[in-house]
Amino acid sequence: MTDMRQLTRISLIAAVYLVLTVTPPLASISYGPVQVRVSEALMVLPAVTGEAVVGLFLGCLAANLVGGLGPVDVVLGSLATLLAGYLVSKVRNPWLVPVPTVLVNALVVGTYLPLILGLPTPLWVSWCYIGAGELVATYGLGLPLLFFLRRHRAALGASEGRGTGQCGWSFQLSARYGGVCPSCASTSWSRTRARLTRPLA
Repeated sequence: MTDMRQLTRISLIAAVYLVLTVTPPLASISYGPVQVRVSEALMVLPAVTGEAVVGLFLGCLAANLVGGLGPVDVVLGSLATLLAGYLVSKVRNPWLVPVPTVLVNALVVGTYLPLILGLPTPLWVSWCYIGAGELVATYGLGLPLLFFLRRHRAALGASEGRGTGQCGWSFQLSARYGGVCPSCASTSWSRTRARLTRPLA
């Protein structure tokens, strides 16, 4: 049952990413040399659940297949999302959660995109274009989503192996944090200790 719930959540995240990328008119700003991929707002989700790393990778893979820019975009773009999602899952400061996504995509996508599109755009300009679009998506849309999930953690599964510090930040209970909130170093919890010993589903 747990595996089925995990598969369902991964599939849902992938589907939402795909829809937010390929649905008109969002598709028109999702693939060009200057882009704001609205679906990248979901890249904050690995800070909430590790399942999002796989879900976002699969969603990006599907979206890049639909996008039609070729195998380089499918492979490198999707792997960039996978790497960014993994790095996001390791970030402790909520305000820095979008940073890996901005940097990884600016450097990876910003490097190959002018090449496959045949554009004479200088490399540093392409990095800035992609990075700026990621800033809008992740900080402008993703960060509010992250704090919304934080405020509503009780209704959204905070009991599933997550603790809550005095600052209100909900975080994964693991050896990585040592039972201490990474944001404020408090040891206050929103659930009973018995529940907190459960691993994150």
